[in-house]
Amino acid sequence: MNEKSEQLIQSTKKLTLPLAIIYTISSLFLIISSMGLMLIQSIDYSKVDGFTQTQADLLKSTSSGLAAYTMYGITLASIVLTVFLYIYNVRLKKGIVVGKVPYLGVGALQLYSIVKGIMMIIGGLRIGEIAITSNIVSLGINLAILILAILALKNLFKLDTEKSEIKA
Repeated sequence: MNEKSEQLIQSTKKLTLPLAIIYTISSLFLIISSMGLMLIQSIDYSKVDGFTQTQADLLKSTSSGLAAYTMYGITLASIVLTVFLYIYNVRLKKGIVVGKVPYLGVGALQLYSIVKGIMMIIGGLRIGEIAITSNIVSLGINLAILILAILALKNLFKLDTEKSEIKA
């Protein structure tokens, strides 16, 4: 392997560890959110003081179906991608070139989260400042993760170019 390839591997390694750490924290929040969603689904709100039947039905409907399955799927995918990022970090330390799929997966999930966050900020103008501030912070974290994933992908694509130039 030439010097430029070694530099690209080292640069990718330096991007992968912070990406894995930030993504671990993000995954932990997703796990907690999924557990909260399960809790919301398990409570019979019609028997809780202060909830009308209409409010109980509304809460149940917003925490079930496609939205819930999407949340669980994203949580599971985030856990799997986090594990792969740590595995890839170890491989990069050994100088082994890694695949792009986990970085693409992270990028795709972050793009989804960013679009969803923007929609929530736009729709959340009626909810209040705390919800908007929380969504803006989440949007910033998602953007940081996306940037790290894109930079790592850029290095991996350059490595592919390096390999093809060496073979030619």
